[in-house]
Amino acid sequence: MGAFAWLPPKFDPATAYLMSDFPVSWTRYRRMSKLIVMAAISQESQVLLQRALSKRITGWSTTAFTNRPNSAKYGRGIPGAKLQKRTTPGADGIHEFQLQYGGPIGRYNLTATLDLWKRKHAKNAR
Repeated sequence: MGAFAWLPPKFDPATAYLMSDFPVSWTRYRRMSKLIVMAAISQESQVLLQRALSKRITGWSTTAFTNRPNSAKYGRGIPGAKLQKRTTPGADGIHEFQLQYGGPIGRYNLTATLDLWKRKHAKNAR
């Protein structure tokens, strides 16, 4: 389905950084990347992250580089996700915008996450 990777907290000791999240192959569902992010911020992921870091993690953050002022991947349909900062130009020198997103982690378990994703996004098949 997909993969995600975390970095330990750098600035806020309770907020981990979602370094990477992506579906690993083509699928008929257009919003599969949202499911990967939602799984990354699930209760189960939070427990694994806290065990690996030996500290309490209550939030997450990530960066999106884009040419659009709002990222549809993180901005709509991810529970609790909020745009925290918009910088222009993007620090990568390629994209026009650098968007900082984040929110609480562990609000839903994986079963509830999948149910929510199905209700909101699974109907968008190719």
